Amino acid sequence: MKPDKIQIVNLSLPSAQIREIVETLAREGHLCVVSETLESASQALTDSDTNLLLVGAADADLPNLLITLRSANRRAISIPVLVCLAQPPSKHYKSLFEPEIDDFLQAPLYASDVRLRVQRLLSQQIKTTNDIAPILKRRSTARSESQHMPHLIGRSESFMTVREKLPRVAACDATVLITGETGTGKELCARTIHYFSPQANGPFVPVNCSAIPTELFENELFGHESGAFTDARQPRKGLVAEAEGGTLFLDEVDTLHPLAQVKLLRFLQDRQYKPLGSSKYRQANLRLLAATNRDLPTKVREGTFREDLYFRLNLISLRLPALRERREDIEILAHYFMEQAAQDYRRPITEFSRDATIKLSAYAWPGNVRELENVIRQAVIMAEGTAIQGNELNINAPEPETSFSWKEPFNTAKARMVESFERDYLQQVLSACGGNISQAAREAQKDRRTFFGLLKKYGLTQVAKNS
Repeated sequence: MKPDKIQIVNLSLPSAQIREIVETLAREGHLCVVSETLESASQALTDSDTNLLLVGAADADLPNLLITLRSANRRAISIPVLVCLAQPPSKHYKSLFEPEIDDFLQAPLYASDVRLRVQRLLSQQIKTTNDIAPILKRRSTARSESQHMPHLIGRSESFMTVREKLPRVAACDATVLITGETGTGKELCARTIHYFSPQANGPFVPVNCSAIPTELFENELFGHESGAFTDARQPRKGLVAEAEGGTLFLDEVDTLHPLAQVKLLRFLQDRQYKPLGSSKYRQANLRLLAATNRDLPTKVREGTFREDLYFRLNLISLRLPALRERREDIEILAHYFMEQAAQDYRRPITEFSRDATIKLSAYAWPGNVRELENVIRQAVIMAEGTAIQGNELNINAPEPETSFSWKEPFNTAKARMVESFERDYLQQVLSACGGNISQAAREAQKDRRTFFGLLKKYGLTQVAKNS
């Protein structure tokens, strides 16, 4: 198979960063051609061998780049364009570039992020030119949907381990079970799988299973025909029909009543369903993703979740790490949310003070990324200056431990600091896991026996639950 040709026009990115991007894309089998002029960008857009144009630019390059793209009549060209900025722009250029670009990536730039964006854009590219009208229609749809493309941001090892699996997971149509605590981004993960998948041009239909009463589950999922029951005056499509050709995402799947579990299992076995009042089965063509913040194997052992349904859903499993497991990502995420909120609310916020950064890092974030975003947005609205101060963050973070004296022996001071850390850590992870020792040990990535020994050492076994 002929490799995808990526034309990289570097106007302002550091050469070392371009080399890293080229090496990363080359490992994926792409052919990268690097140039440094806007003329080469214009030529790439009309080159039939080019599959994607990547432009590395700075703030000052954007006006001329915009002129070049518009003069090339981007509306009639099917080659996707990705713009990577060395720094966040001083103006809100992204809105000005629609529909001239397909994606816009701002600093901090990581080669892995660029690779994921490139993969998504190439997967959406339509290479046939037999009929230009369907091409423009589908590319317009893809561009509209890409505005809602989730931003999975981070560079921690635990996070990258999951994110790097997503393109491979998306390429097949297997059912995926996404697990993780509330607020870790399970729906964002599901949307990413959808936008990378062959179903990307179809609908993404999210469903909160906990909000559907058991007696209405079959009707909500499969719909009904006219006259199926007293108030059924008109036929109604169910969620399965709405997701036809796309992805059906079942969130909080653990909350389904046993009767609803039976109906879902039967549908998963052959993807056939029958609307209420209908005598004919219909075949569904969709991708099914599910998510839960509960320990489903435990619910299976307790008899509250069907084992056969669990195996059907858990063909591929992805576990999203809690924010406390990826602390190196807190500052990156905080800056991202700050920039987004400052733009949304037209606030002149540009940075965090040192005490705010320390406070963000010290907090346990039981609500995970969702809580972090809410805290940052609130701080952006309420901040008095251009920098968010520690007292403007609505969280109760512990004060850093500094109660030691040089007059005591080094080893004594160190041992006391280690004890303080271990005690606080154990209390936080136990609290986050509702006192469940087994779950807390898994979160801490410790052997259960060793973990229980630590609890016993600090007298925390009374607040824990054996399981």
